[in-house]
Parts: sequence; C-alpha cells; structure tokens
Amino acid sequence: MPLNPPRQCPARGPLPPPLLPLLCFCLSLLLMIWATVGTLIHGNSIARGQPQIAALDIALLFVGALCSVLIALAGWVLRKQQTETWLRAEHEAQLAHLAGHDALTGLPNRLLLRDRLGHDISHAQRESRQLAVMFIDLDRFKTINDSLGHAVGDELLRVAARRLRATLRSCDTLARIGGDEFVVVVEDVDGPEAAALVTRKLLDALLQPMPVLGREFVLTASIGISLYPHDGLDVDQLLMAADTAMYTVKASGRDGYRFYEPSMHARALTQLERERDLRRALELGEFELHYQPQVDLGSGRLSGLEALLRWRHPQRGLVPPDSFIPLAEETGLIVPIGAWVICHACTQLAAWRAAGLAPPRVAVNLSARQFVRPQLVSEILDAVGRAGLDVSMLELEITESALMHDVESAIRQMNELHDAGLRLAIDDFGTGYSSLAYLQRFPVGLLKIDRTFIADMTTNHANAAIARTVVQLAQNLGLQVLAEGVEERAQVQMLRALGCHFAQGWLFARALEPAAVEQLLRAERSGKRLLTPATAALGSSAEHPILISGLCA
Repeated sequence: MPLNPPRQCPARGPLPPPLLPLLCFCLSLLLMIWATVGTLIHGNSIARGQPQIAALDIALLFVGALCSVLIALAGWVLRKQQTETWLRAEHEAQLAHLAGHDALTGLPNRLLLRDRLGHDISHAQRESRQLAVMFIDLDRFKTINDSLGHAVGDELLRVAARRLRATLRSCDTLARIGGDEFVVVVEDVDGPEAAALVTRKLLDALLQPMPVLGREFVLTASIGISLYPHDGLDVDQLLMAADTAMYTVKASGRDGYRFYEPSMHARALTQLERERDLRRALELGEFELHYQPQVDLGSGRLSGLEALLRWRHPQRGLVPPDSFIPLAEETGLIVPIGAWVICHACTQLAAWRAAGLAPPRVAVNLSARQFVRPQLVSEILDAVGRAGLDVSMLELEITESALMHDVESAIRQMNELHDAGLRLAIDDFGTGYSSLAYLQRFPVGLLKIDRTFIADMTTNHANAAIARTVVQLAQNLGLQVLAEGVEERAQVQMLRALGCHFAQGWLFARALEPAAVEQLLRAERSGKRLLTPATAALGSSAEHPILISGLCA
C-alpha cells in the first residue's frame, strides 16, 4: 500500500453485467427452437393432410432468430471493446502512478512533488498563507547501506518513510527524491516556530529505535527549511533554498535543522567550487603523501612512518587535510582518494626498499567509508602485490568511532584484514565509545592515544590519568601503545615512565616529503637516533639529529 497515496480521483465502478447480450442470445435460441419445431409441425401437417401453418410465419421466425443472433454478436463485440477500454484505462492509471511515485517506498517522487508543490504555492498565494519546505537527508545512511547491504538499507528506508509519514498531517506531502533524501511540504504554517515544531517531531520520529531484519537502528537527519514567500516564490527557489540550508547543517556536524538564510547561498557556491576542485585534484594528480616519523621510546630509533595526505593546490599552495578531508568524506570522494593513498604509499615503500632504505612499516589511515567496503581486503592485497611488498610492512589505522558504528561488521572486516597478514591499529583511541568487551575482540596490535590527552598531560592530572589507564589497558591486553602529538620532552619522560612503546609528534619531526624521509632513513642506517637519553632528559637540541639537519622544516 502506498505510504502517501495520490490525490483522490473519482472511483471507477465495476463493469456493467452483460445482460443485453445474454438476453438476446437466450431469445435467439428460443426462436430458433420454435422455428425448428414449426418446420417439423408444418411438414407433418402436410403429410397428414392437416391445415398448413402459414409459410410466412415460419419465415418470420427464422428472420427473428437471425436478428437475435446478430444482436447477440454485436453485444459481444461491444462488451469486448468495453473490457479492452477499461483495461487500457487501468494500465494507463498504473503507469501514471508509477511515473509519479517511488517504487521502493510508494511515496511521491520528484516529478509529483514538483506538481504538488506548484499547486500548494498557488493556493498559498491566493489565500495569503505561508508554507514550509523541508529537505531531509539521513545522516551516514550510505555507510549502513555499504556495510550491511542493500536489503537492509532498502528496508530501513521503508521504515523511516513510514515514521516520517505518520508524523505529518494527511494534507502534507512527503516525497522521496532519491537515495536517502526526502522532502516535506507543509501547508498553512503559521511561521518559523510552527515549521520548527514539525521539524523537531520528524527528528524525534527517526531517533526512535527501528528494528530492521534482526537489527536495531537509530537514525539522525540533517534538515533544511525554506518558507514561502520569504525564501522563494516558485518551486525551484524553495527547493534550492531548503537544500542549501540542509548542507549547512551537514557542514555543522549533522543531526539538526536550519532555516535558509541568504548568506548560505554564497557558502553553498563556495562548497560546490571546492568539491569541483577536489575532483579535479584527484584527476590531475595534485595529491601527495608526506610521512611523519614514529619513534621507539625505548631505543630512540625509527619504528615506522605514518602516511599523511596533502593537497598541492595550483593557486592556494599546500592545503592541510583538515580543509578538505571532511568534504571528501561528505561527497564520497574519500573512497577513490583513499585507494590512491594506499597504492601510492605501497609504491613509495617499494622504491625505498629497492634503494635499501625501507622503514620498518608505513601506516595508512582508513576512512569509515573505505572500511565498510566488501572489496577492501582484495584492493589492499592487490596494491601490496603490485608493489612487491610483504603485507606486514603496511599498517592500517582505523578510528575508534568508525569501528563502533556497527561492531559486528567491523569485527568481521578486521578479522579478514588480520587473516590476510595486515597489521591493524586503532587511531584516536579514547575519543570514541568502545567498551572493553569489544576491544578484546578486535584483532589489533596497537592503540594510538589521541593527541588531546597528550597535549597537557604534564599539567593536567585528568589527562595524565587517561594516558596511564590506556597504557595499562594495552599492556593487560598484550597490545602496544603509541602516543600522538608529542611536542615536549617532559611528555616523553612521562610516557616512558608509564611504559608507552612509541610516540610521534613535532618534537621529533613534522610530516616530511619523500626526499626528506630518504635523508632520515640514510641517517638511521648510519646509526643516528631520533631520540637519545640526553635529548629527552636534558632538553638539549644539540643532539637532536632531525632538528639539526633541517629535515622538519
């Protein structure tokens, strides 16, 4: 049954019963029987010398019977034409419904939405009333769809559509215009406050747990709102304004709503230009990898490198990742960009290895969208194989929040990666919501303490306690620990005392270009160390090989 049925049309009644053809056919049979009987009687009468039945009467009976047969035949033809006409009309009505409705949810599609919104605008104009248009985008739905499959995603969309439809009045329109995007049109609103009230009800409806195929989901959404006549006078203006407001919510962290403001348009144009530039950067090879050293706090030697993405924009120069990674995540470009990072890191590692300078390992970050892809393992193994590397030389870093989105699926994916020989690490540990019960099931070898806990650990007792707890937890689980964002020698001393294994940060080096990394690897091969006891304890820069050589500029 459609969730949002089309506006009512006069109902077609059942086809009239074929009484006339039936009666004519029965009458013709009776007349023919009578004519036959009359003929027999006439013949017998002649044989017996009885009075003859008038030949004219018999002829009339035959003519009447013939006419009845013709009438019955005409009635049958008429009935067949009526049936074909009715079936054709029904088929055309079904086609018209399909043309205006979404096949998955039964909701109006974009075509019917535009038609209804146009009528609603005309009504609002005649009555001097307001109406609201709400553009709804389900947050992170693509991750669910990619990780759990389209069957789960489709059913979740149906459940979400029913929830949204039940929240609205019968006169309001709910349409699905594609993917995880819906549009609501609310007639006769009394201003922004009334529109905001409806929007909050929509958000609350999605927040209620949704049982789908043996799983339970809670959805959030980003909703942009435009009002007639304040934000637009026609269909395109109102939809574009609501869409722009929705993207503002996305950029602000999702899970909320915003009313359209004229200033949003300029920001939206900027966003489109950035997305276009990002696509072009991937096509033209404007991305590059820099590598930040990781140091063994016990020996002071290089323990690995973390590959960090940079964008060398032709006009803006070197663009930091914080300026474009969120946009890449939002647009889905993070998937091809992430694949490029893995391939490029493997190629560079192979080049260093061929020169006899291979580092112990290179760590690569995986985005949440990359991590849920079923073909991830085969893509990584293919990249490693083409470069001629051993899989143990590549380490994959996955954020704690990405793992906790769907724990069971994450464990299955991690087990596949681990079974393939890849080393796994949990990045930004301490910022997510993982429990000990899940952590001991993750096949990881390394926890990376987030930089926010390292920054002021020497003065903030709470952060120091968190760092101590993470190190102890890792030791109890047989895992290694790496501290991110180390910038002070006092932090190194405290981390060593806690038993932390590795560290990285500006104290040792910033992210280096490949040529600088090559110099570092040559220095390592000659016996120099990134960290010495004197460097850590005395605070002297004279014995810091990286700072002296200028490699971390």
